[in-house]
Amino acid sequence: MDDKQTMHAMSIDDSYHVERVLARGAAGVTELVSIAGTGPFVRKKIPTQLARRRVWSALADCRSARLPQVQATYELPDCFVVVYDYVEGSTLDQIVNERGRMPAEQAAHVIEQVCEAVQELHAHGIVHRDISPSNIILADDGAHLIDLGIARMRTEQATHDTTALGTWGFASPEQYGFAQTDARSDVYSIGRLFGYLLTGVYPDDAAYEKALADESIVPPRLRAVILKACAFEPSARQQSAEDLRLEALGRRNPRAETHTKVSDSRHSATQRHDKGKPRWSVLRIFATSIATVFIASVIVTVATVAFSFYAAEHFDGGNGSDATPQHSDSAVTDGGSTPSSTPIHNPPRYASYEVYAQSW
Repeated sequence: MDDKQTMHAMSIDDSYHVERVLARGAAGVTELVSIAGTGPFVRKKIPTQLARRRVWSALADCRSARLPQVQATYELPDCFVVVYDYVEGSTLDQIVNERGRMPAEQAAHVIEQVCEAVQELHAHGIVHRDISPSNIILADDGAHLIDLGIARMRTEQATHDTTALGTWGFASPEQYGFAQTDARSDVYSIGRLFGYLLTGVYPDDAAYEKALADESIVPPRLRAVILKACAFEPSARQQSAEDLRLEALGRRNPRAETHTKVSDSRHSATQRHDKGKPRWSVLRIFATSIATVFIASVIVTVATVAFSFYAAEHFDGGNGSDATPQHSDSAVTDGGSTPSSTPIHNPPRYASYEVYAQSW
């Protein structure tokens, strides 16, 4: 930016009146602003290195009323600024916390509107990646999807996401490095959101699974829709937000469609097996590789411990079995201890993306 452009951008920035700061953190500052008696608007100041200009440019072309309506974007010396309309209302998180789980009909209606917004994003090449109760506002005219802080443009060439971002319990497996995020990643998040609205339970522990399986809480038809949307492999989910919307409204049978896909895949796998080429998915190959490495590590560790004992017993000073091993304790300690790889059973809702959770 030259001096003239910088001065122009700063004059625009100064013309806004800050009503209050909505959020502040490492990912920038979010303010409620007005200008020349109009507003209110939301103004986000995003550090230059974190700005996703292509996302905001594509969002400006979206016409869905359920998405932020971009009013202006401009560059300052140290940040990228986007201004969009402010939506008055409560987040789904606030509503469920205050009132409890939603009736099935109301939840399906909310999911229908969320799917409409997400489908519009996908049509413009945007993957939201953070569809969660705190990022959806229920206003007088229905649901509004907000916060595109970690949204990205779909990349056909990439094979997996390089950074784990999202909200724990709602982020898809792809967002933790298993594959590249795409439209089906948002389908997964919408499925988890649907389950949350119906059960009133945050989808990160056994209580959620128990509530989801209770037919007095979640109708079997909707449970089938949710389970399909939240399948581990993207190919097993609804392939678009529009498909999920139709199934949530009962205009398409998820069970029949799933049964057909399973039958087809089994038939295809049988044919390939007959040809000597069994069907393996990338994720299964990855899981098998990890298991193989783990087993090999255990075998090596056990062998090392056994050899340490054997060496201490037979080769310490040539005294045979009557000799006192001089370093037996250290041999057992060094050989018997293996690197700990304890999984996180109760991880926080926000892992490596805490800075985003504070700001967006």
